[in-house]
Amino acid sequence: MAAAIIALGFASPVVADSPDPVDADTTGTYVDNGDGTVTLTLSGSWVFKRECGDRLVGWEVAWDDDNEGGHEVIEGVEVGSDGSGLNPYDNEVDLDYDAETGEPNNCNGEDNFGTWGPISHIYSQPSASPCVIVYDVKEDDIGDDGKHSTVAGGPDRNEDNSAEDNQNEDHQGCFPIDFVFSDLPECSDGIDNDDPEDTLADEEDPGCRDENGNYDPDDDDETDAPACSNGLDDDGDGSTDWPDDVGCDGPDDDNEANQCSDGIDNDDPEDTLADENDPGCLDENGNYDPNDNDETDPPACSNGLDDDGDGSTDWPDDVGCDGPDDDNEANQCSDGIDNDDPEDMLADENDPGCYDENGNYDPDDNSEVDNPQCSNGIDDDGDGSTDWPDDVGCDGPDDNSEANECSDGVDNDDPEDMLADENDPGCLDENGNYDPNDNDETDPPQCSDNVDNDNDGLIDEEDPGCINNGVYDPNDDDETDPPMGAATCLGFAGDLFGSVTGTQVNSSAGYLAETNHDEFEDEDQVFNASLELGAGDPPFAQSVTSQVSNSFGSSDECITRATLESASSDLDNLAPLPDIPRPIGPVNFAADVIQAEATTACGADATGEVFIGNGTIHVDGATLPIASQPGPNTKVVEIGPTASGTYVLVVANEQIETANNGLEVNALHIIVETDVAGIAHRVDNIVGHAEVGVSDCN
Repeated sequence: MAAAIIALGFASPVVADSPDPVDADTTGTYVDNGDGTVTLTLSGSWVFKRECGDRLVGWEVAWDDDNEGGHEVIEGVEVGSDGSGLNPYDNEVDLDYDAETGEPNNCNGEDNFGTWGPISHIYSQPSASPCVIVYDVKEDDIGDDGKHSTVAGGPDRNEDNSAEDNQNEDHQGCFPIDFVFSDLPECSDGIDNDDPEDTLADEEDPGCRDENGNYDPDDDDETDAPACSNGLDDDGDGSTDWPDDVGCDGPDDDNEANQCSDGIDNDDPEDTLADENDPGCLDENGNYDPNDNDETDPPACSNGLDDDGDGSTDWPDDVGCDGPDDDNEANQCSDGIDNDDPEDMLADENDPGCYDENGNYDPDDNSEVDNPQCSNGIDDDGDGSTDWPDDVGCDGPDDNSEANECSDGVDNDDPEDMLADENDPGCLDENGNYDPNDNDETDPPQCSDNVDNDNDGLIDEEDPGCINNGVYDPNDDDETDPPMGAATCLGFAGDLFGSVTGTQVNSSAGYLAETNHDEFEDEDQVFNASLELGAGDPPFAQSVTSQVSNSFGSSDECITRATLESASSDLDNLAPLPDIPRPIGPVNFAADVIQAEATTACGADATGEVFIGNGTIHVDGATLPIASQPGPNTKVVEIGPTASGTYVLVVANEQIETANNGLEVNALHIIVETDVAGIAHRVDNIVGHAEVGVSDCN
């Protein structure tokens, strides 16, 4: 328990039947009883000045208890019981007989003085404003026409003892006080703790009842439990709380009633309708169902109503319904909604997708999607032709543009050239004029597009870049001119000759079975020869040489290439040279290619200065450079094994000589050596290639 001491004082005392003031003071203490009540104890003193009589002094306290009534002593002050039997002792005047004096001269110059109390009262309320009245009692016995000197209030009081007859209307000792209670549970502190308050406290408050409906004074939460977990059948349907009551969404639901009978608009978003006024509370026959616990309105296509008034109800009977979850029975072309995806901001009669093939608005059309331009019954490009196949701008009925490619504002090239319509060379006719009716924006080849693509002042057939082998090629897509001087090098101002010859070297018994000599005039020729190695005394060798020569004018650089390759051979019995190990296995010589090139450049005297070129050997898919070993510009390569020996290829770039600004290249040799006597070997289909190219000719 907690205790507090309070000090109280009075400004102007009230004394019955005396014109003189009384000095008095009051003190008090209260004790917290720990049960939701406090006990207030008051005491004080008085001084009656300048008059000394033989009257008794009495006092009374009006406790200002909300739980007790009382009788008015003076205006605004009640004391004692009102007959309810709460505390009859409060109706009595407490007398101090020791205050009675017989002679004024025994008062020491003062009328009377003394103390009153202590007197106590128990409160269960949080505050009070008790009042203290001190009496100069006129009579102390019963009489006075039934008036009792010791009765503080009520119809039997002695009015002359009451402060109401005093000249001074103030009274001593009304003072407010707030009580501080100990930390009691909310359900036993005498306070209505609900927020918002329900004006009920402790055992009177439903929030202090347990799940069985019994009062629990130790409950520290006076808040009312939700209807669905308070142990009560709040809606009187015979079911209590969740989960037994179907009107409960869960234990925290504060309403046991079904949604369609709870008086609340439960829709989300709200439709401002509740219960029998809400379509969501109607059954499939349109009748109100108070037991329906879902006030949400069903979709228009499954609510049992003919929402659009077309004589058909819900899905699947109403064609305006896409399914039972569709919330609009109206057809797309009469529902006031822009149903296009993506939206075109048009609806119903304003939407082209709601027009039939004759261009008439069809409110019964249930698809607002716009038809493609090439099948919408409209001459969209205003050229007098409508849709596919009549409009040549249509690629098909699904084409969404009737315009021709050269007037549709779109870059139709693939890949795109970032040009469209009049800016696109593909839209120019053979005279270079823009043709908006052209339905093919693809650019023509550079050599037939009527454009000077290489900015040399020449167009198409007038441009040397469009001349191939002396003939204009309109399908050539590169108008770039060849380097100057190419006409003298590749245009055959001189002659280009090539040949393949076979010779026998260091042989005492071998022979050349066949030799072909082809002479040609072209920048790339193929010629053939066969070489057979006859039986003889080793060592012997055979060689095949590819020779290319050309003559040209004022070219400052010309590249001449010669190539030899063998398509097949029977070199499987060749013996190795003394310093080469004998291999094991067959040989496939079918795909070997040998290539070399030489370059000449024009000198100050306009004659060719020769540079020995480099060669390349291709062996079984690998590429080997020609190096300077074992001799200058010579490479010896072991191609592969045979059953009885090996063979080698000796590839050499021969000295190149120039004469009359010409170039002759004894470019390549294949030299086959063997030490096997008496066996004939043949290299078939030795193919030679000769080509000549030029760059930076002036």
